[in-house]
Amino acid sequence: MREMGRTFSPRQFGPAVALLAAALLQQILLTDLPLRPYPDRPSVVQLVTGDLGAAFGNLVAGQTADSAYRLEVLVDGREALRRTLAAEEVVGLDREDRARFFHELPVTPGEHDLTLRLIGQTTGATLVLFDGPVTVGAGEAAQPALWLDRPLPCPDRGACAQ
Repeated sequence: MREMGRTFSPRQFGPAVALLAAALLQQILLTDLPLRPYPDRPSVVQLVTGDLGAAFGNLVAGQTADSAYRLEVLVDGREALRRTLAAEEVVGLDREDRARFFHELPVTPGEHDLTLRLIGQTTGATLVLFDGPVTVGAGEAAQPALWLDRPLPCPDRGACAQ
């Protein structure tokens, strides 16, 4: 039997190491992109409330002056959202029923004038839930505090709360 000698020589591994180095260099050169751990996120204004009907105090559906309301959101004077909601959706059918609301508006970074209001479809009574400036940084989300404790506009023939 012939005994195999243990001859270790870097010369035997040289071609494999050179091939590996060439492959890694090629990969680095072909994928020379700037590192972005997160993609560019848009700036957004988040409109959030756990009880949209809190602005109406203790009123429930059937007690409001209007049977439907138009929810309008204006950003810098331009309409960004318009949604018609039945009174049941805004104030609920009973006092334990809460109308949750969430909406995200993509905006450019910077300061914007934001207006959020509910307008009665029949009476035209306007309830302003927010009206003011909102500053949003690049890739950030801003959540303005909605004004749910303001006095209600009271049409002559309708019930008012608070």
